[in-house]
Amino acid sequence: MGGSVKFLSTVSLLLSLVAYASAGVLAGLPLSFTNNIASEFEISIPVPRAPESPFSENADRLAEFKFITSKLESVYSHLESKQKNYNFSYEALKVQYQERVQRTVSDNDYQATLYTFFKFFHDPHLWIRFDSKSQLRSATGPAVVNTLTDDMVLITKITRLSGDGVEIRNKLEESLKLAKNAKALIIDLRGNGGGNDSLAYDYVSKLVAHEIPQGMYSVRISSESIAKFGNLPADPTRPGFSEWKPLVLTPQTKESFKGPIGVLIDGGCVSSCEGTAVAFKFSGMAVLYGSKTRGSSGNPVNIPLPNSNGSISIPRWIRIMPDGNPIEDHGILPDVEVSDPQDALNVALQDVRSKMLPLSSEKNLMYGFRTNQSDIPL
Repeated sequence: MGGSVKFLSTVSLLLSLVAYASAGVLAGLPLSFTNNIASEFEISIPVPRAPESPFSENADRLAEFKFITSKLESVYSHLESKQKNYNFSYEALKVQYQERVQRTVSDNDYQATLYTFFKFFHDPHLWIRFDSKSQLRSATGPAVVNTLTDDMVLITKITRLSGDGVEIRNKLEESLKLAKNAKALIIDLRGNGGGNDSLAYDYVSKLVAHEIPQGMYSVRISSESIAKFGNLPADPTRPGFSEWKPLVLTPQTKESFKGPIGVLIDGGCVSSCEGTAVAFKFSGMAVLYGSKTRGSSGNPVNIPLPNSNGSISIPRWIRIMPDGNPIEDHGILPDVEVSDPQDALNVALQDVRSKMLPLSSEKNLMYGFRTNQSDIPL
């Protein structure tokens, strides 16, 4: 009988706790308790917890996405042409990805969503970078390699225009000194991802003694563009854009290079590399060999993200070449197309050698030296 009383007391205590729980008192109790009357009878009751809500994080992500799209709409110079060239609707894409951002459950998910969003534009100058995920790769390897063949063809390979500007400028000056005794010049721009325009233009302007037309540019008018270009007159026929402004490369030499010039290009030639190719193509002095360049010119601006530790890069201008074609999504076409990129150097060498003036044996002895690069035909 006494045992029954103890058990009923335990049940009464349990029912009381349940009643308290319905009134919100249970939230302050420990996760488990033990009946001290009957030690072998233990009951464990979980404390109700509010579901984890990502609302505040998603609100920040959504606000940041709206910031990104507002900058695209006010700064991005190629917004209209990208939709036409790649057959998509920006407005529909924005709505679709705004919904995806709202459903993201983590920072990694959010970042992956934005990476995918930016891929729709097919633009190397338009990107988003989160510092914890992606860092700018530092330039490695020699930026410029000069090789002089036995028959006095100077091959200057410019692998990049990014990195140490002093080093690149010094190497290009070395090329210019070697060019004074060379009978022909080949500039290899294959795989050059760009960098500093001024380095290349300085080099070209010391090889060509006349002005070189570079085409024209127009910028999408925004605070970010005004900070770089100043106040440019608006084009009344193209709302939101400035009037077209001509680009001309002024010479820094009174005497042009005397021999034939060949320039090697391919799809790896991007941005400032393409500006260099344009300068040579419209100089009237060079022949371009290889395949079409990437087709990307944007003069981008970097804008910090408001809620993430990262930034976005957005192109500000449209540049067209002297022939009226845009660089963006068009690229620079070679004068001599070479289907196999590995053959471009051999084709160019054969061509420039056919145009070289005969070199006397005395000059061969005076200036010639052998290259150690086995891939350079002699």
